[in-house]
Amino acid sequence: MKKVTEVTYGTIDGEQSRDDRYLLPLSAVDATGNARTVFVAKTDENNKTIVSEVTVNIKKSDDLYYEVTSDSMYSGMEVVYSTSKNIANGDRVHIAEEE
Repeated sequence: MKKVTEVTYGTIDGEQSRDDRYLLPLSAVDATGNARTVFVAKTDENNKTIVSEVTVNIKKSDDLYYEVTSDSMYSGMEVVYSTSKNIANGDRVHIAEEE
């Protein structure tokens, strides 16, 4: 089971930025190694959900969020923040309903 949250446009301190910045939960970002990535969930017309790996650049962080930039991200996308098993780019996943 995977849990997703919507990508939120904004900054940690509420200040305007010259580039588009997004707030992501710390658990959504894989910060191992040199690359920083998140998994974006997309549901097709057949109701199948596939995850795609997207590279992000971390600008700031606090206790809850990373403030990131990415050429492949926009507000309203859904990112995976919790998984019951490892996932990889292109995997089909089942999204858990929030209770």
